[in-house]
Amino acid sequence: MPATVNANNVALGVGSIYTAPKDTVRPTDAMIISDAIVSPWVFVGATQKGVTMTYDQTLIEIMIEEQSTAVTRLKSVTKFNFAADLSEDTMATLALGYSGNLAVIAAGIAGSGIAAGTELRLQDSITEVAIACSLINPSGFRRIVYVPRVVQAGNVATALRRVAEQRLYPMLFEATPANTSDIYWKDFPSAAAPP
Repeated sequence: MPATVNANNVALGVGSIYTAPKDTVRPTDAMIISDAIVSPWVFVGATQKGVTMTYDQTLIEIMIEEQSTAVTRLKSVTKFNFAADLSEDTMATLALGYSGNLAVIAAGIAGSGIAAGTELRLQDSITEVAIACSLINPSGFRRIVYVPRVVQAGNVATALRRVAEQRLYPMLFEATPANTSDIYWKDFPSAAAPP
């Protein structure tokens, strides 16, 4: 007898990425359920093709001369990443993509009518942030993925074209928690918070 497939378990929908300073406490259940994640969390903005989460593992095989198969396998490297092409051309998006620091220029140019602005400075140091990814589970309610520390680990290329394509700012956030067990998932089976 063939296996029965439950089509209701197939889920669609985008994941919304929020960032906050590293080690920020995850969003509250009330924020997640109402899809109203607020300060200090900041929505990263629109993406071209949504968000991709990846979990990569590198295994080492321990071999002995007396047999042709591994005696055991050990995990040597684990990587958990969030990737997206950010579509909104803002200074905050540039800072995420290019791993820079934003600074507000406090004063405009006197007598010119030019107001204060924002500048971005690239940096050699690595900036860690917290990530929360809010998505819809197969029941139609919220699911959250939270990582207390990630770094921008990708290479960035932004095409500056007249009409051929929009400007995109690729981001690749790699989890850097002390333990992979610090990566947190929570599923809400209904609109009400579980007891």
